[in-house]
Amino acid sequence: MAFNVCAISDAMFEDALFGHVRGAFTGAVSDSPGLLRKADQGTAFFDEISVLAAGMQVKLLRAIETGAFRAVGGCRDARSDFRVVATNEPLDALVATGRFRAELAHRIGGIVIHLPSLAERAEDVPVLVRHFLRTGNGVGVHDSALRLLEEHPWPGNVRELRQVVE
Repeated sequence: MAFNVCAISDAMFEDALFGHVRGAFTGAVSDSPGLLRKADQGTAFFDEISVLAAGMQVKLLRAIETGAFRAVGGCRDARSDFRVVATNEPLDALVATGRFRAELAHRIGGIVIHLPSLAERAEDVPVLVRHFLRTGNGVGVHDSALRLLEEHPWPGNVRELRQVVE
């Protein structure tokens, strides 16, 4: 289950993550399970986790550590057995400045996979270009164009390459 932290306001975070019960707020006409219940026996993927507000970090940490959380408006805890995958910049610098909780960084940082920038792995450019073309309109690309694309520094990494291909 994917969760884009940037796309959810702090006010909606608990509802999106923990769900809500019917009548919890205006417009809550039925129960909603939330991301963590949907991720039970699977994976909760947090994209751009470093922007998560401090108060929400505490709540997420508790849910990760205990597997328990309470839906908005609920009167008892729900449980979910999930693993966490998170993406972002290295959290060490944010922990050092106090912008990210060390405990949460430790819990989600069990295995860190460093993916070099696209400029450092130009050999991936042709593979990615062909992938983007397959998922697009079926247009091909000439070898000379691929060579030019490989030489570009791609400061925006794969997202920039995808935009150029599209």
